[in-house]
Amino acid sequence: MSDGWPTPEGRERSRPSAPGALDLAMLGLLFAGGMGLVLIATPWGIGLSPDSVVYLAGARGLVEGHGISFPLGGGLWNPITSWPPFYSIALAGANALGVDAWAAARWLNAALLGASAVLVAVTVKRILGGRLLPALGGVLFLVSADVLAAYGWAWSDPLGLFLGFLGLLWLDVYLETSRRRDLIAAAIVLGLCAFTRYIGLAYLLVGLGALAFASPRGVSARRRTLDFVFLAVVACVPVAIWFIRNLALVGSVGGDISTTRGLSPQDWRAIYEAASLWVLPGRIPEPWRDGAMVVLVLAFLALTAVALARPGNGRRGSTRLARMILGLVLLYLLLLVGSRIFVRAFNIRDARYLLPVYTGVLVLSIYDLAWVHDRLTVALMSLRREPANRAGGLALKGVWAALLIAVLSYHGAQAVKWVRESMSEGFGYANASWSSSRLVAYLSKLPDGTPLVSNAFDALFVIAHREVYPFPRSGRESAMPTGLTLAEEWDRTVDVLRDHAGVVAAFNTPTRKGQVTMKELGQRLPLCVVDAFTEGTVYRVCEGE
Repeated sequence: MSDGWPTPEGRERSRPSAPGALDLAMLGLLFAGGMGLVLIATPWGIGLSPDSVVYLAGARGLVEGHGISFPLGGGLWNPITSWPPFYSIALAGANALGVDAWAAARWLNAALLGASAVLVAVTVKRILGGRLLPALGGVLFLVSADVLAAYGWAWSDPLGLFLGFLGLLWLDVYLETSRRRDLIAAAIVLGLCAFTRYIGLAYLLVGLGALAFASPRGVSARRRTLDFVFLAVVACVPVAIWFIRNLALVGSVGGDISTTRGLSPQDWRAIYEAASLWVLPGRIPEPWRDGAMVVLVLAFLALTAVALARPGNGRRGSTRLARMILGLVLLYLLLLVGSRIFVRAFNIRDARYLLPVYTGVLVLSIYDLAWVHDRLTVALMSLRREPANRAGGLALKGVWAALLIAVLSYHGAQAVKWVRESMSEGFGYANASWSSSRLVAYLSKLPDGTPLVSNAFDALFVIAHREVYPFPRSGRESAMPTGLTLAEEWDRTVDVLRDHAGVVAAFNTPTRKGQVTMKELGQRLPLCVVDAFTEGTVYRVCEGE
């Protein structure tokens, strides 16, 4: 039989094949479920963070003829270099058709969650065959709280994940079929992955390793070398062009990479806690959790190593793809930690950075459990007593059913909690407070020619649809690179407010660090209150000054 857990007699028919009607129905349900989860959970719009605004600004800048840039008021657009551009380019395509980039990001991420769940199911299908296990993989991906959290924001991580796993899947197809079009497709997709997330380089390196060491027997060294070079060159073209553009505009390949710092014990602890919540409820006492995690991690690594080294389970799927995913998990973690230590500082405690690791571990865990099931099934069938054989089979099915119910209950409860909180609270700037803000409504009604200076310049750009001057920087660390010196930023702000009747919108909570305070701004200019709101105050230069 081809469904569920294949019996030893039925395994020869579990080879991945063209999807049937039930397969397509299952994939369709996964896609619809993914889209529905994001759309239902984001009534206030897709989540907005400082990074999100950069991506949306890049999309609008591209459509308006400024290139991938960020608006800083007064027609000044500063080139974006620290964030790869493909997510912005994808949003710009919708923006060019008249769809607002913020709205487009919501629909794109909804489609990506559904498509990524389908991709996980297809990946499991290719590795193991059957129908139950692929469906299980897709569902567990959909109901993960960390996955949902990443897809609920206008971030590039979901697009990078989809392109990366799609590229590896396509490359595995090429290694099986040797069709040139599959290699070309894999190269393009893996290149776009790195063009979306710089750490997408991990997928490309894994793909190159597969071409070098996992090509089918009989492939000549010349063919293997040509394939390797082709994949490396084609996949690197988009990022190479982007780096050349950055060098020409700002003199560096990817923005400021001089701000480096190591990983503190708190950082390591946060990474560990994020990973532990994939399998263990947070209410488990810490000593027990730590002990259980040590056992689970060691068991996973040992079982994966044995299962990949000695597949011998009769399944005629792609063990090569499973090995590629294991390589991805290890290499991605190495690059993630290395980039934090040696390249630039970023909030590595954010669970979204572990999204590729979770996806890879999910696929490999299903593979491991299928391997264990097959071994136990063979052992039971070797028993000569039919009653014992049957009782053992029922007990084994009962264990798997209990484990499945426990895992789905745990993750399902987390998913429901996430949806409820998202619907009521929103994400970042996309929430009820910003949507109903009287201060934002006031600023939106200002005449178009009125210069606006604010410490929430990035949020207002998206929500109020205005180009806003940021507050000057408070020191060397920039809230947003402007390409200006500190003195030039102050001169620009003073000129806007004093000579062009500008308005200051000072929010109680700035959206970015590194900006001067209202006290510092008031020391440079005599500012008078125009109107006060719960979330902030509006000022102008006092008349007669």
